Amino acid sequence: MYVGDSDKDIINAKEAGVIPVGVVSGLHKHEELKKAGARIIINRLKDIKEHLK
Repeated sequence: MYVGDSDKDIINAKEAGVIPVGVVSGLHKHEELKKAGARIIINRLKDIKEHLK
């Protein structure tokens, strides 16, 4: 799992062969992260706990 807030982070995660997780930020919106290939998109970093089970 690789957590990031930009399309570049999502691309790096995919290239590394791990699950790309996008965090919506002021710079990058939900749709941008989805388009880049994020498999999980969260609004706050603390929301990641729900996906670690």
